[in-house]
Amino acid sequence: MTQSGDLAIIGGGIVGLATALALTEAHPRLRLILLEKEPQLAGHQTGHNSGVIHSGIYYKPGSLKARTCVDGARRMKQFCDTHGIKWEGCGKVIVATDEAVYATDSNIQQLIVIPLGPNGELPAPGDATTIELGGEIHYTDGFNANGIAFARGWLLIVQSNLGLVFKVDPESGEATQIELSDAAGDYTVVNGDGIEVRGNSLAVVRNFNNEVDTFKLNGQLTAGVLTDQIESSGFAIPTTATWAAGDLWAVNARFDVQNPPPDLPYWITRVPGL
Repeated sequence: MTQSGDLAIIGGGIVGLATALALTEAHPRLRLILLEKEPQLAGHQTGHNSGVIHSGIYYKPGSLKARTCVDGARRMKQFCDTHGIKWEGCGKVIVATDEAVYATDSNIQQLIVIPLGPNGELPAPGDATTIELGGEIHYTDGFNANGIAFARGWLLIVQSNLGLVFKVDPESGEATQIELSDAAGDYTVVNGDGIEVRGNSLAVVRNFNNEVDTFKLNGQLTAGVLTDQIESSGFAIPTTATWAAGDLWAVNARFDVQNPPPDLPYWITRVPGL
């Protein structure tokens, strides 16, 4: 069978398909032929990626790569909204020490490590590495490692889907569960998102629960006892928090609003009772 057209694109992966879409949107009368050797589209790398919409945090701030990544993420979300494709704005949580920046990965059981140079200088993107999360943490279906903090030489992370908190050796990735409890016994923080540590106090932001749970940690970071479950009318799916001016401030992600308009208001809330 012979077909003719104005233009041919070879390859039915994301690059070829995106190019075809852009060309046909700009030139509706264009006769375009897409050639793909496989029996289906996106049969190679496009259909076997992590599914993550990257935020550009690994690139030098203000660089072309960083700006392109941020703009691409925005356009991808707009495309999904336009075509009714669900996406989850779960974010990526990072923490910085004097030696490196660590980021959790909810899909792959690993931590991303970005080594820091003198005076906290960022390295070349290719210098970023990963370490496998091992020990007592085990990934399951759903959103796994999320919030991350640094305390007493350990990384602390929360596993959202199971509601567990771990301390992690930043060199080996070995994870040890921190046993949380309340007056009734074992306690979990399902939907745990951002976490913060100040002294012996651990705060876990539980997004869709619209609350912040606080715990008193022991000296070895092996156990924590619930001290408060804080709710507020100012919470609107809080996802992360930080200490500032003596208070804990929570950032509201507004995930309760489907297809948020560009002018949707966002705010931070002072966590009461701390």
